[in-house]
Amino acid sequence: MQSKKSIAFKHNDPLLKYAIYKAHNYRCAYTGKFLYDYSSINFDHIIPQDTTSEILQEKIKKYHLSKDFTIDSLENILPTKPYHNNNQKNRFPFSESTERFFIELAQRKK
Repeated sequence: MQSKKSIAFKHNDPLLKYAIYKAHNYRCAYTGKFLYDYSSINFDHIIPQDTTSEILQEKIKKYHLSKDFTIDSLENILPTKPYHNNNQKNRFPFSESTERFFIELAQRKK
């Protein structure tokens, strides 16, 4: 099933940040704990930013993502606590099934 057109996440767009925060029920994706302080929330990529274009294209096909999906598409962004985001910088923090789960979850909340 093809998803709707991808919208790119912009780090300086407070409305997009709030929409992601709200869509994930105001919780950290890694811990499930409530994120009380909106101003200190980090936003993390499910598929890491340094993913090669070849691997990204494989994941787009495997996960049935839209052709315009990019690393910065909203369905690739999660709200996190700063500690957890900074602790795992640019590594594949998720197994394939967990990565797929979070992407599908974000797609439903779009």
